[in-house]
Amino acid sequence: MCKEYMASAIKICENGSNICGGCTKHLVDCPTCRGKFTDFRNVSLKTFAATALYPCKNQEAGCKETFTVDDRIKHLSVCLYRSRKCPVSITSGVDCSWTGILLDLKAHIEDKHSWIVFPVPKHFLLELSNLA
Repeated sequence: MCKEYMASAIKICENGSNICGGCTKHLVDCPTCRGKFTDFRNVSLKTFAATALYPCKNQEAGCKETFTVDDRIKHLSVCLYRSRKCPVSITSGVDCSWTGILLDLKAHIEDKHSWIVFPVPKHFLLELSNLA
């Protein structure tokens, strides 16, 4: 199961349990009761899910914002607390396995890639080669 919030195409199994339509494509039977999936949708739950507020997926990392399902998906691409790969590894070919949130990036670069950091008051400047 994807462990995401049910948003659209919420399906019902033969025993009345709900599951997102995306998960039914990857499962043989209902993970709650082991019933067979039906083609029926739970329209009431879908309507409720569209108006409910959900926390950001990165809540444990520190994001305190809440959104509707559609806005939550849009937010995830710009969330300051989403996990990122080391930009030095991505752009310069340096092998670095670090992943973390944007707020920790400065400390990581200063610690592991100090050879490319140029001090600027109250900021830090990072020179990345091969940046497309």
